[in-house]
Order: sequence, then structure tokens, then C-alpha cells
Amino acid sequence: MYNLSIDTTDITKSSAAAPGLFVALLLFFLCLTRPSLFGQDFNYLGGLGIVLTTLAFLLTRSGVPVIVARSSPELNIAAALLAFWSYAFGLTIFFGNSNLPFLFKASAAGFSVPVCFLLLSANSNLVDRTFSVFARINSALGYSIAITYCLLPIVGYSTLRLFTYAIGGYDDGDASGGNGDILFPFSVVYGNLIEYGIYRFCGIYREVGIAQAFFVWSFIYLLYSRAKVTWILGSLLGALLCGSTAVVFSLGAAALVHFGSQSAHRPRYLLILVVLLSALGLLLVFAPGLGLEDKAVTHGTSLTDRQDAMAMALPGGDNWRWLFGHGLFYESSKKVENVGINAISAIFHIGVIGFVLYLATFFAGLFGTRSYRDACRYLTLISPFLVTSLFFQPVIDAPLFLAVLFFFPPPVPKS
Repeated sequence: MYNLSIDTTDITKSSAAAPGLFVALLLFFLCLTRPSLFGQDFNYLGGLGIVLTTLAFLLTRSGVPVIVARSSPELNIAAALLAFWSYAFGLTIFFGNSNLPFLFKASAAGFSVPVCFLLLSANSNLVDRTFSVFARINSALGYSIAITYCLLPIVGYSTLRLFTYAIGGYDDGDASGGNGDILFPFSVVYGNLIEYGIYRFCGIYREVGIAQAFFVWSFIYLLYSRAKVTWILGSLLGALLCGSTAVVFSLGAAALVHFGSQSAHRPRYLLILVVLLSALGLLLVFAPGLGLEDKAVTHGTSLTDRQDAMAMALPGGDNWRWLFGHGLFYESSKKVENVGINAISAIFHIGVIGFVLYLATFFAGLFGTRSYRDACRYLTLISPFLVTSLFFQPVIDAPLFLAVLFFFPPPVPKS
């Protein structure tokens, strides 16, 4: 029998090294879950694989008790996620007007991912090693996009096209640059702005709005971990070249937390922050094709759809429904367009109470960190996911978004 030990010290995770096989398995199955490119078709296989990998890893630790650290940021994150999913599941069952098969599938991930990653974090460095490799994969994808951009005007689109991966729920690619086309060396196309000569690339993710969050996250982590400049540059190239307007908000949020949290003691950081936010603001408005000025003309629906959906989060005549929501995957004879397109609009489904619980999952990891600066580092690291979820993408039930919350940047050296 394997013993369960609850550690009451402040040690947040074991230093036991995880075998490379389990790192590869966990990474592989994570890449099969939403919102990855493959998660549209293999989400449930990926989720099952994460559970089986966790069980196999714990069972192969012969004679070693399973430890759950009582005072740890990971435990706080797991508790917050379990609280949110308990509320969302119970609320939806209570109201009973939802697609229950969808609810059960999403809840399975909502409950299993926190438990698995809490156990893995407490008993080894498996989570750290896995996401460290994952960040470098994103960096390699960034270089792939840069290489593709360099080759496009030389050899042309059709020559670079290797094959097309049919993304579930999206139109297939075509010769003009459609969804799912894989260009040499490995750049996945997500449409184009042909009038501006811009192709959009989504890495290994469902959409460019999601890809930018992971590119920025990788850039921040690799900076904090003092990785080689080549790795850092690749992730930054991916963020800037993927073709998403949301990257401005992700970079801005990260800069605001990182530099703003230290500006009181380092006045020069305040100046750096002002310069960065000013530059990002100009890009947001005037970037060709992707700036708000051009986007309002060419892709205005991407702005108005979110505005209309977020308007559903405002209180209407039924304040009880506004507080508690209608339930996840709510079904109604009256079609409600784009509700759930981001976390704010999802208030229609989960209510204000559910929205507060969901926000708590992003901030729970701040409590129990070693220092104020470590907490700020963690918040900087996850800020792209927070911004992306709040305003741009429907990722509340995406297992990969849940899992990445358990990954912390290297602590600030005591010296």
C-alpha cells in the first residue's frame, strides 16, 4: 500500500527528480488537450492520459509516501479550481437547462487536472521540467514562423505548404492561406490578411489569440529562468509574428505587473513602464492590419462580437440570474450570440459569484509564495492567460489553461 502523507511545513514541493519518460508522457498528453490544435479532436484522450501518467508516476515511486504539502501555493490553486468547478457543476445541475454531456466532460477535466497537478507538484519536479520543455517548444515554433515569413516571398505559399491538418470546427485550408495549412518548417496557418500581406500563425494552438498567450508566457518564463538568448528570442518572435492583436494586451499586462510592482523602489522601472506601454499603445492602434484602426474596417465583427457578448454580463431584470448565472452550456430556444466568447461574457452562464471564483483561480497561487517578489513573478507569468481569458478567448474549461497555473517561475535569489 502507498501511504498518503500531509506535510505541514512550508516546503511547497519535493526536490525528487522526475524521470524523462514521465516528462515526455505528461507533455504529450497536455498537447492533446484544449486549447491546443489537437485538443479539438483528442481532448478526452489527453485528459485520460494525464490521469494515467499521474497514477503511473506515483505508483512507480517504490516505498515513498505520497505527499501533499499543506502550506503551498499549489494547494491554494487546486482548492480554488475545485471550488469553482464544484460551484459551476452544482449550479448547472440545479437549473437543469444545459447540455449535460458537455458539462460532465468539462467537469471531468475541471476536477481531475487540479488533483493530478497538485500531487505531481508536491512529489517531484515533473511539472517544472515539463513546462520548461514546453516553453522551449514554443520558442522553436516562433523560429519556425520567422523562417516561414522569410521564405514566403522567395519560394511562394504553395511551395512551402506541406499538408493540411483539419481543425475541428474550422474550415480547411486552401491555396490562399486557410486554416490548418502547415507550412515549412512547421508553421500552422490561421487565415490571413491578404490585403496587408500578413499571414496569421497559431503554433500548436486552436487560434492565434491563444497562441500569443503561450508565446508571451514562454518569453517571460525564459527571461526569469535566465535561459539562453536564442530561446528567449524565439518565443518573442512567435508572439510578435503570430498575427494577434491580443498580444499587445498580454505584453502590456506582463510589463505592468513586473515593472509596476517594483517601481516604488526602482524609479527607473516606472520610466521603462511608461515607454513600453506607450509603444504598445501605438501598436494597438496603428499596426497595419492588426491595429484597431485597420481592424475596425476589415474585421470589425471581431470587435463588435465581443462587445455584444460582454454586454450580456450586465445586470438585467433578473438579478438572481445575474448573481448565479444560467449554468454552463446553457441551452435556450432563444439563441444568444457569442455568449461565453470570453470569461466576462461567461457571467451569463456562471453568474457574478462564479466569475469571482474563476478569478480567484488566477490569484490563489500568490498566497504561500516565499516573498512579495516571487508572488509578482508568478502573477507576471500568468498575466497573458488572465488577460486572454477575460477578454479574448473561451478557455474556462480548457485543461491546458488549468494545468499551467501550477507552474511557477524560478524564485528571486535571496542575495
